[in-house]
Amino acid sequence: MHITIKLLTAYLFLTILSILLCINPAISDELRKPAWFFVHTGKGVTIIENKKLIIPVNREIFAFTTYLYNRSHAYMSAQDFTSLWLEEENSFYSFKAEPPWAVLSWVGGEDTFSIEFKINTAEFDLNGQHITYSIDYSGSPPYLPMENSYTLFIEANCEPSGLDQFFEKPDCDCTENCDEICRVMCWH
Repeated sequence: MHITIKLLTAYLFLTILSILLCINPAISDELRKPAWFFVHTGKGVTIIENKKLIIPVNREIFAFTTYLYNRSHAYMSAQDFTSLWLEEENSFYSFKAEPPWAVLSWVGGEDTFSIEFKINTAEFDLNGQHITYSIDYSGSPPYLPMENSYTLFIEANCEPSGLDQFFEKPDCDCTENCDEICRVMCWH
């Protein structure tokens, strides 16, 4: 009798454990916050003393997220993009508080080059032609031909405050719980 109770307890434990292992991936995808990525492209880039990166603004900054159920994307103006480094009063997160990592990539001949660094600040110049990034880069200064096109990939640790204002809410096929369903499945 005592062995039967132990066997039933072990069987029940294994059954519950297997159920949890089967549903855990579905739960974790919905609960995770999406990772945010930003792409700034421009022709002719300058790095000054490994401290400043200057990239022309030829088009809007493209932003997108990962994760199957939380995918979003947007195009942001340079001014809106650089505002993500500003700390707001009720903000729990900004790029100023949590500087993002970035990779600058370009093609030279048949080779592809890239450097990685942290971006401390980003400022949009007054005449609207460049973004100047304050960076932490300790490598040797790369040769950056002015005629080349460059792509800056920026990865955010989490969502900066105010970012959701740039994304349009998708049309969700929702039922009576529309707000909650759209937020979980279609929107955030």
